[in-house]
Amino acid sequence: MVRLAQPARQTLTGVFAADTFLSMRRAEPVVDTACGVVYFARVFVESSRCHGWNERPFSVNVIENLLKLQDADRKVRVMATELADIPARKAQEQERLALHKKQVHEQADVQKHHLAELKKLELDVESFKDKIRKLRQQQLELKSNKEFRAMESEISSIETDIRGVEDKQLTLMDTIEHARNELKEREKALSEEESAVKRDMSAWDTRAGELQQAVAAEKTVRTELAKHVDPAWLAPYERVFDRKDTALVEVRDGICGGCHMQLPPFLAHEARKQKSVVTCGYCGRMLYSE
Repeated sequence: MVRLAQPARQTLTGVFAADTFLSMRRAEPVVDTACGVVYFARVFVESSRCHGWNERPFSVNVIENLLKLQDADRKVRVMATELADIPARKAQEQERLALHKKQVHEQADVQKHHLAELKKLELDVESFKDKIRKLRQQQLELKSNKEFRAMESEISSIETDIRGVEDKQLTLMDTIEHARNELKEREKALSEEESAVKRDMSAWDTRAGELQQAVAAEKTVRTELAKHVDPAWLAPYERVFDRKDTALVEVRDGICGGCHMQLPPFLAHEARKQKSVVTCGYCGRMLYSE
């Protein structure tokens, strides 16, 4: 039998953290000289007063400190996410500007095509007129009325072709005028878009600089806050926060504040005690309760 005296006492212990576990022997009867209780169990030795089933003592404000740390981490995460998103937003601005430029170029190409077509029609009219002039010259050399009437009929047919081409010219000129106005509108829109994109790009660059400074400042705050969190809580917190939006959530009415699942009563009770790390069996988040 082992008999203990102050200040080192042996107590029957539930769950110990690694840094408070000092030694463990095989099961044997243990007598506490302070309270006269005999325990038949494995013996865990710690330098603390006899208080029955011991748990590692934590600061009463460990949850408060951890919540402050989580608030800082969430701020950093939000700002870092926005900062990482800025290049994509700038790329969207450039894509929108490129689309406007493409529309202007396409409209300019349409205008060039119409003008080329109009030029071709003008050449066709000149060609027909030149042919008529030649036929008129040939008419002067004709000897019979029959030949003269045949040539006159040919000239009349060419003049009909000319009127058809001229009608096409009028229609095409209206199309060209409409296309010219459309091109002017697109060029104006492009100019406005270029100015807007230039302002937006400058704004995004300014915002990126602000976020970089804010993230750096908040990380400094976070580092200081982490110093006040017990390592036994900090390590699991960081593991959970790396894969969740929040690592520490409140239990209300027996429900996890993260996944909103109903918790077993004993788990809600342990979370209320705030003496050890308690995690939700569904989502893995750390739990606390006021």
